[in-house]
Amino acid sequence: MSGLKLNRVIPVIIMIGVLVSAIGFSKSIDLESLDFSGIMDIIGLKDGSEEVQTASSEYLSKIQTSDVFIDMYSDCVDIVDGDTIRLSSGDFIRLADLQAPELGEVGYAQSRNELTRLLLGQEVYLDVDAVKDIYGRYVCVVYLENGAGFTNINNYMVVNEYAEIWETDNQFNASTWGFTEKIDLSYSFDAETFTSEGVYIGSKKTNIYHKPGCSEAQDISKLTEFWFDSEEEAKVDEYQACPVCPLNR
Repeated sequence: MSGLKLNRVIPVIIMIGVLVSAIGFSKSIDLESLDFSGIMDIIGLKDGSEEVQTASSEYLSKIQTSDVFIDMYSDCVDIVDGDTIRLSSGDFIRLADLQAPELGEVGYAQSRNELTRLLLGQEVYLDVDAVKDIYGRYVCVVYLENGAGFTNINNYMVVNEYAEIWETDNQFNASTWGFTEKIDLSYSFDAETFTSEGVYIGSKKTNIYHKPGCSEAQDISKLTEFWFDSEEEAKVDEYQACPVCPLNR
């Protein structure tokens, strides 16, 4: 592609990126239905050249869909507040990158009541961060089956103004929550029937560490298993990442 054509394409791609970030939580724009002409109308550009259209469409297709690997599932038995729940396994779950009103703050009851309406007594599906928080809670993006697929509950709470984005150091990117997410349950495990002593399980025989739901991890003997709270901890002990389960997401 010539320098002249690149000069026309790159600014449009940048503007599309800015646009998508800005409307990621918009209630009025259906992100899944956006196409090239729709974006051009929104940002006020009429450049319909083949080069711009092709590059822009390729960019949009990449950012509209993301793969989500569910790590575990369980029933929700208690709602602490608008960003924390408890599972039937006894584990506490902190919804990633959210900040809901605390007890005594404006909006606390509304936020907690809405999360209660959505999740209490329901089976929830969790994409779990590699590290627990300082209170020992799993940090997760929570999904709920809706009949046609899965609802990203973290995104729902933000879009409907029951919580605000509060980004922390984890593997998640809240700016992508408004897009189509392909949910993969292949590596998930039942939190209630699986006793976990950490976030990753390693084998002393192979020096390989896994997500607990990995098929390769099911054969690890209790006598040879070793648990880690983070990938960094496993690597310090010279364990290698499993080539089968989706550790590097």
